[in-house]
Amino acid sequence: MKPILEKTRALFLRKKGKSYQEIASILKISKSTVSVWLKDLNWSQSIKQQLIKKSKIDSRKRMIRLSVVQKEKLAEHYIKAEKEATKEFAK
Repeated sequence: MKPILEKTRALFLRKKGKSYQEIASILKISKSTVSVWLKDLNWSQSIKQQLIKKSKIDSRKRMIRLSVVQKEKLAEHYIKAEKEATKEFAK
């Protein structure tokens, strides 16, 4: 693809709310190239802020899920340890 077409497509994708990484993957160009093309655009900065907010929300959700899984594994570990201790003290 010609660089002008790529840049136009990158602008279009950014306006749709895509991240630099997503744009780079779609266009098969480096993330740094996308960054150079879009860094000085004011509307691009507002999209960046929206993506940061979304990322924070997604990160919180992942941390909550991770916490639930860790609690479950810890509970299983305690049950196993209790059973082993019961057998050990029975002897």
